[in-house]
Amino acid sequence: MEQILELHEQEDIHSIRDRLELVESERVLLVVPPFSDVLRRRVDLQLVQRLARQKKLELALVTRDLDRRTLAGELGIPVFGSIEAGRRRSRWGREDDDFGPYRPPDRSEARRAAVDRVQRIMPNETRRKLWTIGKTALIVAVAVALIASVVAVLPSAEIYLVPQSERVATTATIVVDPDLESVDLAGKRVPARSVSTDVRGEITIPTTGKKAIPTTRATGVVFFVNQLNIPVRVQKGTVVRTSAGAQATRFVVVADVEVPAGISAQAQAPIEAVEVGAQGNVPPNFINEIEGFAALSLRVSNPDETKGGGDREVTAVDPGDLDMARVLLIEQLKKQALDQMTATNLEPTEFLLASSISNDGVIDATFDKEVTEQATELTLQMRARFSALAVNSEDANAIVFAQMQAESPAAYALRPDGLVFQRSTEQPVTDAAQYVFEMQGIGYAAADIDVGRALRSIAGKPPEAAARILEENLPLQKPPRIIIHPGWFPLVPLLPVRVNTIVDASG
Repeated sequence: MEQILELHEQEDIHSIRDRLELVESERVLLVVPPFSDVLRRRVDLQLVQRLARQKKLELALVTRDLDRRTLAGELGIPVFGSIEAGRRRSRWGREDDDFGPYRPPDRSEARRAAVDRVQRIMPNETRRKLWTIGKTALIVAVAVALIASVVAVLPSAEIYLVPQSERVATTATIVVDPDLESVDLAGKRVPARSVSTDVRGEITIPTTGKKAIPTTRATGVVFFVNQLNIPVRVQKGTVVRTSAGAQATRFVVVADVEVPAGISAQAQAPIEAVEVGAQGNVPPNFINEIEGFAALSLRVSNPDETKGGGDREVTAVDPGDLDMARVLLIEQLKKQALDQMTATNLEPTEFLLASSISNDGVIDATFDKEVTEQATELTLQMRARFSALAVNSEDANAIVFAQMQAESPAAYALRPDGLVFQRSTEQPVTDAAQYVFEMQGIGYAAADIDVGRALRSIAGKPPEAAARILEENLPLQKPPRIIIHPGWFPLVPLLPVRVNTIVDASG
């Protein structure tokens, strides 16, 4: 049973290969869509054909494109005009890609004729001498070639050279300019890019405000003075109040009182402050008004001060607490933003200018308490956006490296493997959106050694002589060390490729 794979216009050789890997039947029909570039090249058809052979699949194409049909015919791939035509064929046929073993032409007759011709021309004794001479010459040539090969190829050597070196240390003052597009080696200026991030956090601080909480009501007595010649009854719940001050303090009569008839007749009544707290403690003669109809026939006065009204002082939220929480949390989020940008927003070779971080705005801020609300702690949740400048350390290193090269001795090369770079904390430039920091570079400059010339001068010489030649002609810090393999071989190899020269500038 054949499996039909209908190709898409976006298919390429890789996706076709992946689909062929999943084919489970022994025959597969590749249906090529019209007006597409799928399998239009010979190499693509050859790759598909090779994969089908590896999986032992019978492969056929379904296409009406003449170019594809021609290429497939050249490669021996069956082609059908429709899927039904392919299904009707029980056997598509598989091209034979195996070439038989090579069989050289039969030259036995010609060989025998040549032997007969030699035997007729040259006597046997002469032929025997020539053969002996030729064999001897061949053996000598092989022996010479073998000895030359052994001398040239068998030995190998390792030469360790420690060139003279000098310590190079320099300090460069580097300016960070965000408007710069590329590093300026001559001006010692590097570009910077802005990175930003959003961070969220919260902070809890102790509150510093104070607030009075009313705890008890003030009590006292008042005298009602009759202004009529008839008795007046003051019922429980009658309200009396003060008139002095910005806000009246109200009291309620807690018992019924009968004021006798007659002008200036008096009766005493107990009272209690309506509001809880110390504001109910009023001086004598401050209660002088009556609310309601009783005010038409009576006057009221308190001969003594009212007492017993009390407040308890508690800790509450002060407006300054909100400002302090904002300031502290922004500082906390600033450090968090630096860590987050360093971990997620930077390339491996970049570093942040910590002093360049700025708060680009508070996205949202929520306090859990209101101003004057009783609380010992205030919590603020905030989400804010911060940005900072990032500098590529390779740009700064390039400036220091160039300065170190300029300060290295003549005919000495700076060793890049032993360099150490250290930078100081950056400082903003006054009246400019730039920053400046110092960077120190420490390394070693090693003398240049012409290794090729040195090897040519010691080829084929004993190790001791070769070491003297190297020490006399090269700027070395230590005597050279020569190791020959095998150890019994007395000379430095003739071929430079058989000598491994190790230049260790570190010593």
